[in-house]
Formats: sequence, structure tokens, C-alpha cells
Amino acid sequence: MLGAKHFAFSADGSQVAYAARSKRTWRVVSADKEGPEFNWVDDPVYSRADRKFCYIAKKGKESFVVCGDEQRGPYTSVGALLPTDRGLAYSYAVGKVWKVMNNGREQGEFDAVDGLRSWPSAHLTFVGKSKKTATLFLDSTPVLEAREFDSVTVTDAGEVAYAFKNGDGWQVGVTAKGSAIHGPPFSKVGQVVAGVGGIVAYAVKQGKKWRVYIGRDEAPTEGSFDDLALLGFSDHRLIYLGRNGNEIVRKVIRVRE
Repeated sequence: MLGAKHFAFSADGSQVAYAARSKRTWRVVSADKEGPEFNWVDDPVYSRADRKFCYIAKKGKESFVVCGDEQRGPYTSVGALLPTDRGLAYSYAVGKVWKVMNNGREQGEFDAVDGLRSWPSAHLTFVGKSKKTATLFLDSTPVLEAREFDSVTVTDAGEVAYAFKNGDGWQVGVTAKGSAIHGPPFSKVGQVVAGVGGIVAYAVKQGKKWRVYIGRDEAPTEGSFDDLALLGFSDHRLIYLGRNGNEIVRKVIRVRE
């Protein structure tokens, strides 16, 4: 072997996998066992459910997903590859049609798939795009159709919170128990973050200024900011940075128990 890269470890550190190059080909090595040869391989990821290393590989114009000794494909292209609590999820295209494989179950037919992400709550989110609309999915369930989505997150209560654009404005939605709760429209929505107990905070822009909202209500700040960064929740406190001119302030807001 002439070179090695893309080292990956299992959750307990007892297993390791890496990509090894020999002349013009690459293969993944795990437990001293060499996988098949490809023209290119991506970083291996460890699937906790399958107890195997999985990775995206290319041979010629074809793409594959390899998980242990199993080789899936060929595909025209493979997007994100994610280990989940229940197995493996990835987006892939056959021709011009994109789909999502979620733990062995095939989903959808789209022009594109964006934002594929797995969450500690064992949920999967992604946005399936067509020519005119985008649809946000939580697992296999469509949540909402809109022109555009941003800053999708899942709360510890299993609810999905997201920013979405319809018309000329942005809104924040929180889907709880099958019903979507939408706040007022804004010029722009920045970060959306979730805290303990399903509480959601987000940064919004009206005109040239940014403010913080918690749920439907504006947070008790000392004013608006030229720029704003949410650092997240610590217990029941929201921490963020606000900037006006050259001055940067750190704010801590205690939210409901």
C-alpha cells in the first residue's frame, strides 16, 4: 500500500477502518481485511446498528454504498451517507431521479435531496426538491411544502422545527403532534435551536436589525442587533452573542422550566 487516509473508529474505539491507496486504486481496510478496489472512496462511517463500517465509493462513472461485505448500487450519484440509531441512511440518484434510502426502505422521487441529517432522537430529516416546491420530511412523513427551507432541527420531544420561505417572507414552524405551528413572517430567519422540553429559539431579521424569539414571543432583550449568533441552550438558559457596531455583548436568558 502506498498511502492511507480517512481513518475512522467505532464508538468504543475497538475497531478502526481506513482508506488505502495502491497505485491508482483505493480500498477500505477494516480488521486487517481489504475491501474491493475503487477509483475513489470517501471517509468510512461506523454504523452502530449494523456494527460495520460503511462508505461511498466510485468506479468509473458509477457510485456505490459499501457496508461491510455488502455493496449497494450502482448509482449515478450518492449524496450524504449517515449512520442512524436504526441502521444507515443516504441519498442517491439513478439517472436524474433522487431518492432516500432510510434503513433499507426507499423513499420518494425528487429532482434533488438536501439537508439529510440524523438526530439523537432516532429521527431523520431531509428536504426533497422538485422544480417549483420543496418538501420537508421527518422520517417518511412529509411535514410541509414551501419554496425553501433552512435551519432544520429536531427537539428532544421528537418535534421538528424549521425556517421556511413562502412568498417574500420567512417564517418558523414547529410541528407538534401532527400539526404545524407557524409564527409571523420576517425578512429573514437565521439559526433555529432547540432546548430541553421541546422549547425552540430562533434569530429573526426585520429590516436591518436582528432579534431573538423564543416560541412565538420576542425574547426580553435590551434591543436589536446588527448581527446575532445563537450559541444554544445550557439547561434552561439560552446563550447568544449580539453585535452593534464594534461592540459585542453576551446575553443569557432563562427560559421556562
